[in-house]
Amino acid sequence: MSASTYRSRDDDAVGGQLQVTLTGASEQPVTVRSVALRSPGFETLDATPREITLDRGSRIDVTVPYGTALCDVGAEPATAVVETSDDIAVEVPLASQNDTLNRIHAEECAAAELADIVAVTLVPGPPPADPAAPLSAVLTLDRRGGDDPLRLDEIRGSLLYALSSEEVPVTLASGTASIDVPVTLSTASCEPHVIADARKPFVFPAWIAVGDGVPVYTRIPVPVSVQRQLVEYQQHSCVR
Repeated sequence: MSASTYRSRDDDAVGGQLQVTLTGASEQPVTVRSVALRSPGFETLDATPREITLDRGSRIDVTVPYGTALCDVGAEPATAVVETSDDIAVEVPLASQNDTLNRIHAEECAAAELADIVAVTLVPGPPPADPAAPLSAVLTLDRRGGDDPLRLDEIRGSLLYALSSEEVPVTLASGTASIDVPVTLSTASCEPHVIADARKPFVFPAWIAVGDGVPVYTRIPVPVSVQRQLVEYQQHSCVR
């Protein structure tokens, strides 16, 4: 069999996963039981169970997680570790469509470096009197290291929550320890099937540039206490 990898839009939104495409290349059918990513640039995680029989020319996409990026080495060469029905683990060379692995590795390492420089905190305010009104919140940038200007270029919400601010883009100036940015949250969908199927409702992307550098993708942390506030707000908003 052969293997390649790509990142779908869902993978991009969820984070920490990609797609491994397996293609049968033998006249003899091969039964696959699990798939894992092995790359020098990422910690190895447990394999994803997926039982499928591959005939010659047949293909299957398997969602496979990747671990913490190891930034002192590159992401390639990588393999897909495929366990077959014979309890044999086969390492299949992994082709990377559109340089997927290297791009993810660079993004993860840039985000880790950014986390050493700035911490981002989201604090919702009290529930609005009108359930249909947006929920006010404060996004705080706290400097952890360095003294370069830090520019918050863009923020986005998730499938269930819209996140916006009239003050973004905004800059944390040199010599300044922190800045509070007013933001608003509102319910993006009240459809029961959308709510039930939302895999990462609290993934809120942000892009922050250090000095004159290009904006780096990161995620706004949403602790469990804040998740509960948002769920309660959405429940009230959707039954108005």
